[in-house]
Amino acid sequence: YNHKYHTLLTATFSHIDVNHFLMNMFTLYFFGSEALRQLGNKKFMILYFGGGLFSSCCYVLWPYRNLSNKPRRYSLELHKQALGASGAISSVLFFVISSNPMSTIYIYFIIPVPAILLGCFFVASDYLSVVNNSWNATGGVAHIGGAVFGASYYFFRRYGTRLLK
Repeated sequence: YNHKYHTLLTATFSHIDVNHFLMNMFTLYFFGSEALRQLGNKKFMILYFGGGLFSSCCYVLWPYRNLSNKPRRYSLELHKQALGASGAISSVLFFVISSNPMSTIYIYFIIPVPAILLGCFFVASDYLSVVNNSWNATGGVAHIGGAVFGASYYFFRRYGTRLLK
């Protein structure tokens, strides 16, 4: 990235293809409206941009997780291409799931599933892609980073520093 730190945030506005864009916007439309209702504009923007930035950082730092095999300097060869708002949208999704874990989400508008179960499925799916080093492993790292940020944002807003005691 050659000190182009702004790409940590601007990458969340790019998409790899039309299907990726449509899936992200579909998810943002339904879950973003609920998060916006709960938070208001300013706090929603903190959630969205914070989630996007945190998930991008997770993606960039992922190759350096094994300190015994740490490269001497940053290299683009360590990364696959990663674009999209998925990490930011994952933070919105998991904020809503954390605030309403027993609410019902309809998959394909037909199959009712508790929100918490759907969230567990998403995290497990991304986790498996990461540990199996599948084609979507880097996306999985960003999705999990967004999920952690969104859930953390909810719990720190709800319980504050009481969580740390």
